[in-house]
Amino acid sequence: MERKSLATALAVLLVTLSVAGHARAQNRGRKVYNPVTKQYEIEPRPQRRRAAVQHPLPTAADYQQPTSYQKQTSVPEREPEFDFVDPVGHQYGCDCGDCLACGDAIGGCGCGAPPAAFFVAFESTFLKPRYASNVAFTTTESDAGGTFESITDTEFDYDLEFSPRVFVGWRRDDGVGLRATWWRFDEAASLASANPPANGFGNITHPDFGAVDISSVDPNDTFAAGADLTAYTIDLEATKETRFYGWDLGVAGGIRYAYAEQGYIAQLTDQNQLLLGSIDFRQQVEGFGPTISLSAARELAYRIDVFCRGRGSILFGDGESTLESGQSLVTSNPATTTRTTNRDDLLSIGEVQVGLGWKARRRGQSILPFVTLAMEGQIWNGAGTATSEDGDLGFFGFTSAFGLDW
Repeated sequence: MERKSLATALAVLLVTLSVAGHARAQNRGRKVYNPVTKQYEIEPRPQRRRAAVQHPLPTAADYQQPTSYQKQTSVPEREPEFDFVDPVGHQYGCDCGDCLACGDAIGGCGCGAPPAAFFVAFESTFLKPRYASNVAFTTTESDAGGTFESITDTEFDYDLEFSPRVFVGWRRDDGVGLRATWWRFDEAASLASANPPANGFGNITHPDFGAVDISSVDPNDTFAAGADLTAYTIDLEATKETRFYGWDLGVAGGIRYAYAEQGYIAQLTDQNQLLLGSIDFRQQVEGFGPTISLSAARELAYRIDVFCRGRGSILFGDGESTLESGQSLVTSNPATTTRTTNRDDLLSIGEVQVGLGWKARRRGQSILPFVTLAMEGQIWNGAGTATSEDGDLGFFGFTSAFGLDW
């Protein structure tokens, strides 16, 4: 009896091992010949995928709040949602970085595009003209034997001068708008004067004006020269403002008119203040042409932005210069010269501003003030100098603006 039970258990064990081996063989897959590797390999088996769980869409009844006599037994499962989040740059902006955290109205620290608005500002610029060379006169010192010679150029000196800038504009709620800007500089340089060297072996000469010559070697004579400069611009532009990843960006393009006029006046007088000679030279250039400007601003601290603005213009126009001079005016045979020249001219202008700005955020106010403080530089290529049609004119200084947006 014991042998029969033992045989039965052994048979059951053998059947179990056989079934398990067959199952493992089925899981491993059968071997097939691979012509690429020229070996027998286990045939890959397709993977079964689990059926997607279908969740019923929520109905209006699912969102009803339970009453005091109702007991909510289960929460309906909702279809998983995909969070397609637009980049910050696709919105005009939340100036503090998170629209939900700001909780402000649209257009200030809130989300979405700014509302349509008009704006006006007055800008006080304090600029100083700069030249590669703008000589008033040249003093030459020497000695009787001609063993040494010293030559000194005296240039006109301008101080920081006030020059106003005004701009007005309108902006739609999508950031597209129009802007008009006017700027003017109108100042005179400090008067420069000197006497020829006292030893009588030097002289004072003026910049070259062709055959005109009112230089002097007499120590009792006085040579005095002055210069003035007038420049202004008018811009009419279409503008576009947007916000991209925390940056307030702006681009504008349109037409510019620019005008620059410079003058040089020199007089030579004797010890009795009698006029011996004079020079009156004026030259001007004006032109129309395309202009484009770019701006970028980034919040640096609460309500404080750091910004950079740049502008480039290429102007096509005309230039004109006039010269009136008199020589040997106290003699019986004075000589006078009058000359006028006209020319086609090309003028290119570049401008840069870098500074800080403050602007109130829209929290129900209809009028928003803003203030800026910046350094400014300008370069007028081909504007000439006070004594020549050739040369470049530059401006450098700082500017402060106050304006309203409503």
